[in-house]
Amino acid sequence: TRPAEQATVPATAGSESGLRLARFAGSAFAALGSTSQAKAAAKTGRLAVNGQLAEPARLLVAGDEVTLSGGRALPSALQDPKQVAARAAALEHDGFRIWFEDDELAVV
Repeated sequence: TRPAEQATVPATAGSESGLRLARFAGSAFAALGSTSQAKAAAKTGRLAVNGQLAEPARLLVAGDEVTLSGGRALPSALQDPKQVAARAAALEHDGFRIWFEDDELAVV
């Protein structure tokens, strides 16, 4: 599993309408990379605000501490773009290029 990561909501964030947790976390944590992934992380209890588990729609204020806990680490083959490219060039099946494959995941 990955170590926990933290991000602080900057003073410039939030306006009259507010900044929602999923949107902030999706851009603040590279491990998530999108609002939809942040929503999934919040729903599975991996996102906390100021030490408390929070819903994806929670409104944040400047200074809030957002923590992304654990989660499965990416396989090393997906962490290095050069390895991904080399593996992709070598793997092809029935006209589909296989970018990554293990016991639980296949990326074509």
